[in-house]
Parts: sequence; C-alpha cells; structure tokens
Amino acid sequence: MKLFVDKYLTAKLGFKIILLLFLLFRIYVIASEINVTTEIADKRVVAETPFTLKISITQDGKIEDYTFKPSQLNLPKEIKQLNVRQETTAVENKINIYTIYELKAEKSGDYSIEPQELKYQKQNQEFSIITKKIHLSVGNKGEIILTKKI
Repeated sequence: MKLFVDKYLTAKLGFKIILLLFLLFRIYVIASEINVTTEIADKRVVAETPFTLKISITQDGKIEDYTFKPSQLNLPKEIKQLNVRQETTAVENKINIYTIYELKAEKSGDYSIEPQELKYQKQNQEFSIITKKIHLSVGNKGEIILTKKI
C-alpha cells in the first residue's frame, strides 16, 4: 500500500510541476509578444483645450489573429474623453495598434490617469494588458510655462 501511495504522490507532484512549467512558459510567451507604451502627444496641455493620449501596442504575430477594441478610459472627473479612434499597421510579423484618445481637462492642475486595463482577443482567447500610470500637469489658458531656466 505504501508503494502505491508513494507512486501516486510522485505522479501528482510531477503533474503539478509540468502544469506550472506550462503556465509559466505561456505567460512568458504572451508577455514577450506585447509591448505597450502610453504618451501624451501634445507638448503642453492647457485647460479647456483638447489634447491627445496615445496608447501604442506592438506585438509579434499576424494581424488576423488579434482583435483589439478601444476601451472607455477610467479618468479623473475633471478630464473628459471627447473621442477615440484606432489605427493599425502591420509590417512582416509585427503589428502596431494605436489607440488615440482625444481628451480635455476642464481646469488646470496636476492629475493622474490611473493604469488602464486593455482587453484583447488572440485566436478566441481573451487577454488583458495594464498600462502604466500617467502624471499630467495642466496649465491655465494663456499661461506661459518655461521648460528650462534662461
């Protein structure tokens, strides 16, 4: 009986190790395929004037294998989303997906746009990507901001 239990436990442990290695490999492959960057496209953000937030996703693969849908951003209450559009390019085995959000701050101040979760599908499996937190300084209309000392 002890021999049977030892073989059973060894087999069960071996299965768990193989499953763990498979999952780690799968996570590594998914993470290595995708690169996400966020940027405020405007050099200066002014209250009551639209500005652009661009989220760029670069990944390996064929464009027909992926489905990305722009998501509604989770923004501070003083920043409004005016518009969103998506552009996609593909060169050889690299796909670039640009989601461009037109935003507007209602008043000046310092804001943080918290990390956003972007969902996508690859061959009918759903995945998500988390962006980095963005810090944003919004100036008053007509205000001149010096970027370096003269």
